[in-house]
Amino acid sequence: MDFYQVALISVFVIVIAIVVIELYNKAMVSLLGALATYFILFIREHFFLNELIILSIDFRTLTIFLSIMLLIEIIKDSGFFQFLAVKTVKLTKGHEDILFIVITLITFTAGMILLNIASILILISVTLAITYALRIPPKYYVMTEVIVIDLGAMALVLASIPNILISNIGGIPMIFFITHIFPFSMFIMACVIMFHSYLYRLLYGGIPEPDPTRKDILMGLNEYVFIKSERSVISSGLIMLYLLIGFILFPDPAIIAMSAAILLIILTKTSFTELLRKIDWETLFFIVGLFIMVKGLEHVGVIKSISGGLYNFIKSDILIGVLIVLWVVGILSGFLDNIALTLIFIPILQEITSFFGPIGYIFWIALILGTNIGGDLTPFGSPTSLVALGYMKDRGFKINFREFFKVSLSTGLINLVLSSIYLTTIYLIGSGLSALIFLILAIILILLLLFKSYFKYEGL
Repeated sequence: MDFYQVALISVFVIVIAIVVIELYNKAMVSLLGALATYFILFIREHFFLNELIILSIDFRTLTIFLSIMLLIEIIKDSGFFQFLAVKTVKLTKGHEDILFIVITLITFTAGMILLNIASILILISVTLAITYALRIPPKYYVMTEVIVIDLGAMALVLASIPNILISNIGGIPMIFFITHIFPFSMFIMACVIMFHSYLYRLLYGGIPEPDPTRKDILMGLNEYVFIKSERSVISSGLIMLYLLIGFILFPDPAIIAMSAAILLIILTKTSFTELLRKIDWETLFFIVGLFIMVKGLEHVGVIKSISGGLYNFIKSDILIGVLIVLWVVGILSGFLDNIALTLIFIPILQEITSFFGPIGYIFWIALILGTNIGGDLTPFGSPTSLVALGYMKDRGFKINFREFFKVSLSTGLINLVLSSIYLTTIYLIGSGLSALIFLILAIILILLLLFKSYFKYEGL
């Protein structure tokens, strides 16, 4: 390993360390790391900045990311998910077990469509309103929502930044996520409902029953007051349908995402200037800096060395290799930024999968599961957790760090074990049959949970 490789690795490690301990703004640190990468490459071979930018940055990915953020800002302001949550919860008549299942299902659905940070803030706001009306502690619902929101995001390409990066840089189409990831996401979500119901009984004696006199308040709540614009709700639904179909059928998802954002802005008559003020520019520039640093590592041969070493280690047994990728990425995601991990592992897997031929796609499944599930191992591993806990604290409902850690660690480890079983099943019997089996199991588990709760409610 030469001086330039060591220098670029050092820059990357220092940047990630500063981001993890939140010593400074992550976008600024990432851009400074990109600048340091440029200077090292310039000294090595007179690399010019414009060349590095063109070679490093995947503008298609950035276009999709920016377009989806624009869509999300419009959709979340329409009030659709607030309406859906209250409407559905009223159907449960305030029964705590059914309410818990329904809120989890809504969370999973919202997580598939909205970026997880945006959706968790909406859902927590609705949850606080509902639990306040029923006089029950919100922490049981919120802790589960924080984990399930990431499972929903994992299911498709729309809401998870790692998935957006994997899809566009790795060349993994939307249909891959629908057929390989969505069924398993449903299964894990059903398992989380079962496990959390058991865990809350073990730790707290179960979810408290609502105050009977307060149920009437919830039943009298008018869900239609949450809809700020009927035009926005209808337009948002049609555009999301266009986006999903376009991602499946059209070869260039960037065009679909950009056209969807433009159409929704026009249809809802949203102020583009105001919309731009709400965009998460920090994350966008953070990704730009990471693109450049990772390209620097790739350019000097660091990525190739890592992928070659990993291939030599796992070439005798592909299943062991897949499980290593899952657990390494999963555990690291509990402590490091999963966007950075994704950008590091994408070129590594591009090299490895070329060695294994058609069966190599299983490594992409391992990366998707690891980056999305691993963040829930610790309270600081996922931005969703940090935002949710901070939001709850600001509103006077502090969730103890150690308390949430018990829930997140146990859930994360179980989800990684279930992911290992899923990957092993794919290796043994193929992806199509495996996905179908886990989808059927998910549906059965959800129905059993609903029937059990209903019979308990009816006293049968």
